[in-house]
Amino acid sequence: DLRDQCIKELSSLVSIETQTRQYGVIDVYVAGTPVAIGASAMDLETGLKEDGKLGISVAGANVFNINVQGGQLGGLLSLRNKLVSDIRDDLDDLATAMVQQINQYHVQGVGSTGSFTGLTGWWVTSENLADFGSDVTDGNIYIRVTNTSTGAITRTEIPVDKSADSLSDIATLISAIPGLSASVISSKLRIQAGTNYKFDFLPAVLPKPTAETLTGTDPPVIAVSGIYTGTTNSTFTCTVAGVSGKIGVTDGLKLQVSKDGTLVKELNVGLGYAAGDRLDLGDGLYVSLSIDSGKTAGDLDVGNNFEIKAWADTD
Repeated sequence: DLRDQCIKELSSLVSIETQTRQYGVIDVYVAGTPVAIGASAMDLETGLKEDGKLGISVAGANVFNINVQGGQLGGLLSLRNKLVSDIRDDLDDLATAMVQQINQYHVQGVGSTGSFTGLTGWWVTSENLADFGSDVTDGNIYIRVTNTSTGAITRTEIPVDKSADSLSDIATLISAIPGLSASVISSKLRIQAGTNYKFDFLPAVLPKPTAETLTGTDPPVIAVSGIYTGTTNSTFTCTVAGVSGKIGVTDGLKLQVSKDGTLVKELNVGLGYAAGDRLDLGDGLYVSLSIDSGKTAGDLDVGNNFEIKAWADTD
């Protein structure tokens, strides 16, 4: 009859439960929610739970059930709550990663002609960093300066104390860097490179170790290269281990590589190593040890070490 036909059509939309009562009366439930009790029919509505998932409820009750199974409605709710939700989370993760990567390149970028010879900031209403809001935080800024005559590259750390510093304080610290001068004019920070100098904020690794202790008679020339792929600023320390000797000659001469104090690998620089060959430090960085022109030794003593600073973020 018509009632049975309606129940059949409803079951194609969603999994239902029926209970037969006295005199052939049938009650109908959807996911435990009554939709037809005796002669009374309940209106249903959809809505969101606190976790953002979609469910159904008796109209006005605001008690939404997401455990709706079977039929077209069950499939749609499952698609909305599970598959679409997972895709949305994946898209959110992708968008976040893209924004972070683009921001990283943006804030550490250079001009269309390369490193800068001069930069002027924007006008600010207050020169106190405390008034800059969330745009400025405590930390360090790293400025890379290149001497275009000699090719020498240095990187200098500028500490920033948001609660105490002003633009003039930052300008004073920058002016102490050889080859640079800075000033605040009309509430704008201006950085100017001297003759034969240029600067930038790129995190590129410096071509030489940032610190070294080499006590051999004729120590090797150390060169650093690569693009750091780590996500945090780190210090790589290479320490001579095994035996003292000459690179490429002495059996057992090794370099122990530590990242932020944790040993990550050991590299052979003794017998079998070809002077000048690049050695993989990890995270995209390489080091090579070569013999200076006119010399034949390349001596290393056990305990000698050198450090390489790697920057993922210079601001």
